Amino acid sequence: MLDHVKNFFLGERYSDITPAKVSKFPPAPEQVQVYYAGEPRVVDGDTCFMTVIGWGGHNVELKLRLAGIDSPEKRTIEGKQAESYTKVWCAAVATSFDNSHLAPYPFTVIITGPDKYQPRWNAIVYNTVTGECLNQTLLDQGLAEEYPKKKVKISD
Repeated sequence: MLDHVKNFFLGERYSDITPAKVSKFPPAPEQVQVYYAGEPRVVDGDTCFMTVIGWGGHNVELKLRLAGIDSPEKRTIEGKQAESYTKVWCAAVATSFDNSHLAPYPFTVIITGPDKYQPRWNAIVYNTVTGECLNQTLLDQGLAEEYPKKKVKISD
């Protein structure tokens, strides 16, 4: 695993997110911006609006594109399946979350940089409590494929 990702997660205040739970989408160290977020408003399988906590000292709703993946367009059957899965996954995370955890919000969002279609941001979305990565889950379920132009080279 990349050292900068290990160091980032080992240094995290909330020990629920561990290096073992990091997906294969680590952002470059100079681009890492981490925020907590509330439940998203899903646009399609790989795009959503999320209110991130502390963006420039404010809570701001941002349009996020899930980094490193591409799901089918939502007008297709496969696209509708990806959108539905993303909605169900996000709703399950939000409803299972309670404030008894050390973490303050159900989602952790790692902004990896601006998307080519501004004002959208590329992001990796995690379940704050379990560390499960939405980006990776969509790939694992066959609802998205790796986005070739955003492949992340993994080296040890």
